[in-house]
Amino acid sequence: MTTLVRRGFASSMLGAFSLFLAGCGGGGGGATVPTATPIGTPTGTVTPTATTIPGTGGTPVTANQVAFVSNRANPASDNSDLYKSNIDGSNVVRLTALNQPIDKPSVSNDGARLVFQIGESNEAGGTNNIEIAVINANGSGYQKLTDDTTPAGRPDDYNPVFSPNGQYIYWTSTRGGVDENGQPVDGVPHIWRMNGAIGNTGSNQQQVVAEASAYPSVDRNGNLAYVALNQAASPITLRTSTGTLIKRISDSTPTNSIFDLALSPDGTRIAFSAANTSAAPIRIYNVATGALQGTAPSGGTSNGGSAWSRDSQTLFFDAASGAASRRQVFSSPSPFSTQTQITSDNTSDNFSPAFLPVQ
Repeated sequence: MTTLVRRGFASSMLGAFSLFLAGCGGGGGGATVPTATPIGTPTGTVTPTATTIPGTGGTPVTANQVAFVSNRANPASDNSDLYKSNIDGSNVVRLTALNQPIDKPSVSNDGARLVFQIGESNEAGGTNNIEIAVINANGSGYQKLTDDTTPAGRPDDYNPVFSPNGQYIYWTSTRGGVDENGQPVDGVPHIWRMNGAIGNTGSNQQQVVAEASAYPSVDRNGNLAYVALNQAASPITLRTSTGTLIKRISDSTPTNSIFDLALSPDGTRIAFSAANTSAAPIRIYNVATGALQGTAPSGGTSNGGSAWSRDSQTLFFDAASGAASRRQVFSSPSPFSTQTQITSDNTSDNFSPAFLPVQ
């Protein structure tokens, strides 16, 4: 795994994607994607069980908040935990005390739960691999959702997102699956899906996109956006919940440098991080026209980790800021010409925001 920017954990895996793309030659356009039918139980899939972990919880939510990841408990480490605060940065509450490489939280539509990725040491020699877990928004009810184990090592499961209706969790996995031709593949990223409903969370894990793919995001209509890793010219892809291709959006950014897609809940815009320049800007596309929309928000260099508010009018993101170049969380309202800094702990990294609505 390759860390693009220091944000507590290797969230992009761009190095692995580069190797894959170099080997595949960038073909495959317009492949038919299967509907969400089971393809077998992945090796190592666990039946979720709730296990309580330390968490301070905090006072009841009385206003919209933002969840984020921070290593403020140990700023010299890449280990991190989940926090939440008011939109203005006040009332910071620590939600977990795992002190492991945590990243990419996504909030359920009712604001009650957060799904996120967590780094672990594998059995083959201590190299971090990535799994997926979920907690309640007050830090209780920790539940590990993936635990992939194979004799040769462990695949990665990362970048999980709740569907807006809370019915599903989509994520990227390098576990064994099938490609566009129905051939088995292993180690190649694909979009998978599992149940997200309370009482059934983590069950029915299945591959739902056949082409090599990563960074899923879902709007309230169930449409799925992702990066198609075999599409050099039009990598940003939008499909219906049943797999029908809606459109592909072109971008000059190399495919393996596009990450952290965020499809707005109303489905009108797609934000993503583009890492082909030193500034790593956030770009926002109009889905209807495929054109860049407005002024890209920027709080510093290496902008990334974006997420939308429920009304699709405000984008939250992180960026390296200040003399120490620590990552901080920002918000930017449409048309994204201004931004407000939310976190201000300049001794640690604060990143990967997710909008947390009033319950």
